[in-house]
Amino acid sequence: MSADITEHEVAIHEAGHAVVAYAFGEQFDQISTEGSEPWLGVQTHGHVAFVNWFDPNVPLTTEKCERAERFVMILLAGVYTHHCWRERTLTTAPDQDLLARTANIDLLWIMRFTNSLGRVGKYGDDTHAIQETLWQHLGELVERAGDAYWLRVEALADAVRGGRTLSWETATAVLSAVEAHHELPPLFDSWHSILFGSGLSTESAN
Repeated sequence: MSADITEHEVAIHEAGHAVVAYAFGEQFDQISTEGSEPWLGVQTHGHVAFVNWFDPNVPLTTEKCERAERFVMILLAGVYTHHCWRERTLTTAPDQDLLARTANIDLLWIMRFTNSLGRVGKYGDDTHAIQETLWQHLGELVERAGDAYWLRVEALADAVRGGRTLSWETATAVLSAVEAHHELPPLFDSWHSILFGSGLSTESAN
């Protein structure tokens, strides 16, 4: 682990991915904060592992477009949650280079998803605009959830920090326990596709 990336920050980053996946009903195999050997020259500090359903060489159906949107937000959620957590808990501004170094693999998969979405006519071919719109929408969902989001993130981060690996079953048990203890409402229960069928207008992102 890099000296400037703390154990807890790695856990917060991975918990962000996992909590958003859980909120969207996307099951993962495991969440881990165990570092791994560099892949494509990039050191990874942890991961959330999913069964790979996505083939960038196969055109996306309407249903898979909506699922691809969810996965872009799941992939964005690591750095988004890390960034917001630093703003909430630390007096210093988030180090953008540090945040970027924790998300190299995420960005590779985000590019694959947004490139595929960009080949669907109603999205337009501006993949940066697709990513920015989904980043904004993720922010709206997290802001609307408030403490119900952060209590889940902190609980899962505490459970997985320090090189631990949790299965889907164990991770969801942690989340269910914090939900019961705090009587939390469901997360993102009002989510719906904001892009497919409406284009990338400014209005569709609000």
